[in-house]
Amino acid sequence: MSELLADVRAMGYEGRWGTEGFSRPLMEEPVADALKIWSATFATGEEFVRDAANLFA
Repeated sequence: MSELLADVRAMGYEGRWGTEGFSRPLMEEPVADALKIWSATFATGEEFVRDAANLFA
């Protein structure tokens, strides 16, 4: 993963990146809970759409 991120940064990418949520069962519960990947991120659908629009703009 560190090599991939180094290559992407070397190409000039400065945007967001993330992980998929299906790996939670593979993690120890305290680790998964600490990452908070699976917690509610947006209070409304409008917040979600605004964030997605910024991501793809």
